[in-house]
Amino acid sequence: MNTSVRLVYRIPLGAAKLVSSLMVVAALFVGQMVGASLASASAHLPSVANSAPCITSYGIHYYGVTSWCGTNQGALAEIETVHLYSSYGNHISNELWDIDTTHDCSGYGISWMESGEAVEYQQTGNWYFYALCPPGGSFTSNFLQQPPSSEVYQFPTYVIAHSGYQQYTITEDHPNGSTNWSYTFGGMGSFTPSEIEIGLETTANDYNDAHSDTAYFEYNEYYSTNGNWYFQPVTGVIFDNKPPYFAWYQAPNGSGNHGGTAYTTCC
Repeated sequence: MNTSVRLVYRIPLGAAKLVSSLMVVAALFVGQMVGASLASASAHLPSVANSAPCITSYGIHYYGVTSWCGTNQGALAEIETVHLYSSYGNHISNELWDIDTTHDCSGYGISWMESGEAVEYQQTGNWYFYALCPPGGSFTSNFLQQPPSSEVYQFPTYVIAHSGYQQYTITEDHPNGSTNWSYTFGGMGSFTPSEIEIGLETTANDYNDAHSDTAYFEYNEYYSTNGNWYFQPVTGVIFDNKPPYFAWYQAPNGSGNHGGTAYTTCC
C-alpha cells in the first residue's frame, strides 16, 4: 500500500439544499482527523453542516457512514470494489470523504473532497471517481474509468492528502500498490479538513432502484497535522438510514488491526 501524498476531487450530486436532520457527532480520538459525505440533487454534497465539532446533517440522500472529527491533513482507506446497481437517475457509491466544516463552497456551508466507486446519474456501470468542492469554489466531479474485472472484490487504496502550499492531491492505487491515477489541486486556500467519513451514499434505498454488494473498508487512516499517518483508533460515530447499513466487522484499536474493518450494505 502506497501512503505517499496524493490528491483528487469529486463533485456533489445535487444542488438541492440539505433537509436538516442534525445530529451532533463528538468522536474524540488520539490524533487529528476529518471526514466528508455527500448529499444533494444534482451534485454530491458532504453530509456535514457548517459547525464544529462534527455536526452532521443527513437530508435528501441516504447514508451508511461513520465519522471521525478533528483537524487533519488527509485521509486514507482501502475500499473493496463491488458490484453496484442503480436505476436511471439514481446514484450509489462507496467512498471516502474529507470535509472542512467551517469554510463554504457554493453556499453549502462546508467544503470537501471525496473519492471512491460509484454508479452516477446517466452513467452505465461502476466507475472510479473523485470530486471536490473547495472553499469559495464550486462542485466538480470526474468519473475516470470502470474497474477491470480483475479488481472486483479487491481493495484499491484511496488517498486524499495535503501535498503542498494550498494544495491537495487525490490518488487511487491498484490493489498491487501501483498508482492507477493521481490528481493534484492547487488554490485550495483556506481548506482545513475537520471531519473524515467512510461509507455508502445513495439517492434511493430500495432494492429496485439502487443496490450494492457488501463492501468492506480497511486500513482506515488519517494524516495528522504533525505530518504523520496514523490508523484510526476508534469506531467514530455511525449514522445509517437502515438501509443503507454501516457496521464494524472488527473495531479499530489504533495499532495492530490497521484501523479496523468496516462494511456497508444496501438495499
